[in-house]
Amino acid sequence: LSEKLNFPAGLAESFNVSGMVHYYLGQFENAEIDHQSAYQIYTKLNDKEGIATSINNLGLIFDINGKYDKALENYLKAMKIREEIEDIRGISISLINIGSIYFTQQKYDHALEYYREALNIRLKRDDQKDIASAYMALGLTFSKLGKLDSALEFTWNSMRIREKIGE
Repeated sequence: LSEKLNFPAGLAESFNVSGMVHYYLGQFENAEIDHQSAYQIYTKLNDKEGIATSINNLGLIFDINGKYDKALENYLKAMKIREEIEDIRGISISLINIGSIYFTQQKYDHALEYYREALNIRLKRDDQKDIASAYMALGLTFSKLGKLDSALEFTWNSMRIREKIGE
């Protein structure tokens, strides 16, 4: 429909949504094609937020396929664009994604650095759901480091918030 109406931004958004559906269905090749299509359209439109989202989404695909260097590269590119356009929530998403790469690579100190930065942003924004996910990421990371008191504190904080917001 977006194509028929000559609405390229809508078409790009449709590709991103379709890409996420394919991602959640485990159809990663189709997801990558969709996100590449969205990226190309957003690039033609010079839509920086859309470009960053598409690059981030491509990073998710690389991440789940174990291509961590490529995923990290995408997450860093997306974060740089998000910083340029002052997309605060997007920056926190990029920070969490970067932290998750370091977590997967067992570079827990690096993961903590990015998770803490994301938490600080999320606390300022007061988005309870995002705060809860940052607390959980920190809790899991502290548990891997054997710092169980901190792990429990962050995990409990996450659980309290999730209970409060009905998750």
